[in-house]
Amino acid sequence: MKNLNCVIVGYGRMGLVYHRILKELKLRKISIISKNLNASLKNKTNFFEDFKHFTKKNYKIDLAIISTTANYHKYYLEKFANLNTKLIMVEKPISDSVDNINKMIRICKKKKIILSVNHSSRYLNSIKFIKKIIEKKKLGGLVSINAIGGNMGIAMNGVHFFEIFNYLTKKPIYKVMSQLDKKILINPRGKKFKDNSGVVIAKNKRNQFLYLNLLNKQGHGKTISFVFRNGIIYLDSINNKMFISKRFKKDLKLDTRFYSTKSALKTLNFKEDIYNSTKQSVISLLNKNNFVEAKDGLDSVKAVVASIESGRKGGKPVFIKSINKSKKFSWA
Repeated sequence: MKNLNCVIVGYGRMGLVYHRILKELKLRKISIISKNLNASLKNKTNFFEDFKHFTKKNYKIDLAIISTTANYHKYYLEKFANLNTKLIMVEKPISDSVDNINKMIRICKKKKIILSVNHSSRYLNSIKFIKKIIEKKKLGGLVSINAIGGNMGIAMNGVHFFEIFNYLTKKPIYKVMSQLDKKILINPRGKKFKDNSGVVIAKNKRNQFLYLNLLNKQGHGKTISFVFRNGIIYLDSINNKMFISKRFKKDLKLDTRFYSTKSALKTLNFKEDIYNSTKQSVISLLNKNNFVEAKDGLDSVKAVVASIESGRKGGKPVFIKSINKSKKFSWA
């Protein structure tokens, strides 16, 4: 791993996180490409203001991390594919249209490139813990995932909830209904980047549901409840606390209408941060094991697109297979 040459495109908040991770992993050479370099970095070795200046060095690149806004992901993927880069990671969402994502996947397949998306939420300690509970069926079957939080955007953060749902249920969403707020959200990265807020109901073919409540009027919090036949796990992602409420063993076979039996309650604390979960995402790609595949990123974006289309149709159900694949979105 230490003999790899790496490049990061984009040196904003996440670019800085990636740089710190790669330095900690002690990879051989790390280059940075960013048009917004401050004066102190412009003359530093391995810092470049554009791709053209970078390619003049003729570096062999083993890993490229594309940490730009979504509208540039496909552009830079093509550039690195032409340099025969074999490992590429892009930030979420994977791109700004379904067609672009499909093209990216085809390019990588042809060039034998491994493409990963940084949906780092699946590497959170809390999600790993919940995954084990689901697999061991300690609380019975998972029925629904319910995310309630502040005004965090359906594309910007909702895409993480779609990915977590698909990952934990192992069955991607196939139908979506939504009610979107009229007000369009402006992303902090710039006025040209737009997003939506509102309420979304998504479903897979196992009749498991995802409920998102990310309304514009809500200004605080990020919570997720995982509802099982015999219990509920409530995760407060701001305070890093988890509450597990479950039926006692003697009540496990009772009908579901007996919802108010006495319960066992357990409280857990989790240390979570974007640095460690992103580091696990990068390491998984480097090890070529349990990384977030391009198709996972595609499925998450399809759910976002279906949510927007349903909202624009007044809440009518939208099937994933019928969404507009060519429509480009101004996501950050």
